[in-house]
Amino acid sequence: MSYKHLSLEERDYIEIEMRAGKSLNKIAKALRRSQSTLSREISRNTGQRGYRHKQAERLASERHENKPKAVKLTDEIKKIITGYLEQDWSPEQIAGSLKVDLITHDIQPRIQKLDYNHMVPDTRHLPIDQAVYAAGCVRPL
Repeated sequence: MSYKHLSLEERDYIEIEMRAGKSLNKIAKALRRSQSTLSREISRNTGQRGYRHKQAERLASERHENKPKAVKLTDEIKKIITGYLEQDWSPEQIAGSLKVDLITHDIQPRIQKLDYNHMVPDTRHLPIDQAVYAAGCVRPL
């Protein structure tokens, strides 16, 4: 079963049932949720005036918006890749070296899959002989 966030209606139900004095266990069974899910929900979203569903929804949305997002290819990483491309490194060489460079220079975030589109130049506008050379298929003598 995959995780689903609590909806506004579920939060409203929690608020109503809590005010009626029902236990978390009974509320959780009625919503078909884990009791620990409700316990975390209440502890995270209870304000000075108690648990209120609209406040809980707003707080959950703010947490979701403000959580750190993974950025795959930063400007700093692009500079490193460009430097290796200027040295005629292959994508495989660059990918292997990036793993070491990112740890050595403590560059965040750690990338998991390299974006090869940044490495391969756009050659569609060039004549075929120049495009083959620019794509790195043929090396100059």
